[in-house]
Amino acid sequence: ADRVLLIHEGRLVFDGTPVTLQRDGTLEASFYALTGNGAKTAETASRAEAATTAEASSTAGTADGAPDSGEADE
Repeated sequence: ADRVLLIHEGRLVFDGTPVTLQRDGTLEASFYALTGNGAKTAETASRAEAATTAEASSTAGTADGAPDSGEADE
């Protein structure tokens, strides 16, 4: 694309090139900065990462993803 238009709540918030939009980081970061929609704050990103890590550790070591009871299968 040669030109990007971002409209937020009925107002034009950006009109320019993709390079200009990406100048301060990623396109996603620029979008969030301009619209505020769905922006991940450092706190929510950290909580999401912690939840993912906790979930992965609770299902580790079992073939079916169920928590290991510690008892041998018969």
